[in-house]
Amino acid sequence: MKIDLTTLAIFQGIIFLAEGALFAYQSRAHPISPAVKYWLTGSFLLGAGMLSMMFVPYEGLKVLALPANSLLIAGLLFLYAGIRHLYNLSSLRWTITGFFTAWALLYYWFMFGPNDLAARTLMIHLGIFAIALASGLTILQQREKSVRSPEKFSAWIFLGYAAFSLFILTIIIPHDNTYSSQHTGLVIAFMYPAFFSILWTFGLSGILTHRRNQSLAGRTPVPLSSLALSTREHEIAVLLLQGLSYDEISARSFISKNTVKTHAKNIYAKFDVKSRVELMRNVAPEAAEHPPPQKPALVSHPARDRSDEF
Repeated sequence: MKIDLTTLAIFQGIIFLAEGALFAYQSRAHPISPAVKYWLTGSFLLGAGMLSMMFVPYEGLKVLALPANSLLIAGLLFLYAGIRHLYNLSSLRWTITGFFTAWALLYYWFMFGPNDLAARTLMIHLGIFAIALASGLTILQQREKSVRSPEKFSAWIFLGYAAFSLFILTIIIPHDNTYSSQHTGLVIAFMYPAFFSILWTFGLSGILTHRRNQSLAGRTPVPLSSLALSTREHEIAVLLLQGLSYDEISARSFISKNTVKTHAKNIYAKFDVKSRVELMRNVAPEAAEHPPPQKPALVSHPARDRSDEF
C-alpha cells in the first residue's frame, strides 16, 4: 500500500496541533515559566508547516507549500528558545534569528536557483539535526542531576531525534531530485517526527508538572490570616480545607453553588494556587480547625427588672 504525501502531511499536522493544544492547557494550568508559551507557539508552527505540505502533490496549489519547511524549522527553534527560557539562560535571540535567516536563504536559493531537491532535503535535515542536538545538550547540561525527573528523558529524546535525522540524511534518503525516487525516505521522514514529537511533548509537560510540584512542596504553609480575606472568603476557605464539597458549603453558608465557586476562585488566586489540593498544601493545617470569624450579632436585650433592688 502506497501512502501519499497528503495523508502523511495531514496526519503529522494533526499530531503537532494536538501537542500545541496540550501546551495551551499547560500554559493555564501551570503558569510558572514563559517556556510553555514558546513550546505552544513552536508546536502550532510545526502543525501549520506540516499541513501546508499537503499541497505539494497538486501542481496548481504548490505555492501554498512554499513556507512549509520554513515553518517547521521556525517551530523547532521556538521549542529550543523555550528550553533556554526554562533554565533562565540568555535568549540568544540574534543567534537564533541569524541561524533561521541563513538557513532560509540557502533553502530557497536551492529551490528557486538550481532547483535541487536533494540539496533542499540536505538543508532540512541538517537544520533539524542542529536544533535537536542543541536542545538535547542544553537540557542535559542544565538538568537537576540530584533529582530523577522528566528532564533526562526529554534530553535523550531530542538527542535521539538528532541522531535519527542524521541517519535519515546519510542512509535512507537517496540523493535524487524527484519525489518519486525519495518515496520510501519521504514516508520515514514524515513519520519519525510524529514519534519523537509525542515523546518530547510528554517529556516537556512532565518537566512543567515536576517543577510545579517542587514549587508547591517548597512553600512554607501560611495561616489564613496572612492574606486579606473577607469574612465570607475566610469562612469558605475553612470549609474548603475541611474537605466539604461545593454543595455542602452552599447549604451550610446559605449561598448558591455558583457563589461558592466564585469565592473559591478568588481564594485560590490570592494564595496563588489552582486547586483545593494546592490550597491544602499552602495553608497551615490548623487553619481548618478554627471556625471563621463571626460578625458581632446585633441582639436586643430585655430591660432588667430592678423592682426588687430596694
